[in-house]
Amino acid sequence: MNYKWNWEKCLYRKPEKYIIMTRAYTVIICFLAVSVLLLMGLGWADTDSEGVQVNVTVSTQTRIDLNPNSIGWGPTEPGTTNNTHFSLELENIGTRNITTVYVDASNTASNPFATSDPSRYNATEFVLLNSSTAATFYYADIMTWNESKPGYITAPADWVEGPSSGYFGKFRTVSLGSGTADTGQQYYWFTNKSGAGTNCSNGSVYLATTPRTETQDGTTDFTTVTPETLTASGGTWGYSNIDAGGDAALKLYAVGVSADCSQVVIFRYNKGLCASCTDANYIYNSNLMPGAKTGFWAALKVPQGVPDGALSSGYLTFTAEGV
Repeated sequence: MNYKWNWEKCLYRKPEKYIIMTRAYTVIICFLAVSVLLLMGLGWADTDSEGVQVNVTVSTQTRIDLNPNSIGWGPTEPGTTNNTHFSLELENIGTRNITTVYVDASNTASNPFATSDPSRYNATEFVLLNSSTAATFYYADIMTWNESKPGYITAPADWVEGPSSGYFGKFRTVSLGSGTADTGQQYYWFTNKSGAGTNCSNGSVYLATTPRTETQDGTTDFTTVTPETLTASGGTWGYSNIDAGGDAALKLYAVGVSADCSQVVIFRYNKGLCASCTDANYIYNSNLMPGAKTGFWAALKVPQGVPDGALSSGYLTFTAEGV
């Protein structure tokens, strides 16, 4: 049987079917073409890459961050230790390893004792520090001033009272360390310009070998006390370890005397006063790398004879040395 395609029927008699078929084929062909192109693109994409070198130099800087920036104790009875200890955290935010840290306690400008004004006292004078609550706490430094010598105390044989010659005074504390009983200690001292010296910066200082407490008189005869010989520093102060005078607790500190003989300071953690004094220590002496932290603790001892009320705010200044 012979069939003959009737093009006229396909093309002219039913044009709507032709159009529908054409559109369907077109969609299918386009879909196939796009799929092929996508497959070709995924497999054979033409790419290129190149890097950029980054170089950074960090400048040398020694910096620390100490927190919290404020601590404070409430009412504390004179002659006692406050049992509240505050934690301090020091972070190395600089670029160098920190190997040592020392502490300077702010002091009042004049003798605050024998006054009824608590603002004459600096709060830091009664604060002790250490790196652990289980260890003994020590003062960073304690400043004292001269006062009138009582008649029952015998001065050293060559002592002459007066400016740049010699004075009498005393340290007032509850106890010099946290491991010592709270006995209301007072350590008497005498400064002396010694021999041909022109002032006390290169003179000597006599320190009581026994403190006065409520139950004992302490050292009252200084003719038998061996003095500490001072080494001048900058012409305004003289410093020494405490080796000859003092008791066991006082020997853990170093001592300094002003050139005019009127002021005496004992210090444990203020190594900045006398780097050569071996009795003075850094509160931190290790290797604190950038970003690392270390901690300290602060305690409070209020001596007897301090008027009630709020003391003047003071500062404990931590100084770090980097390498």
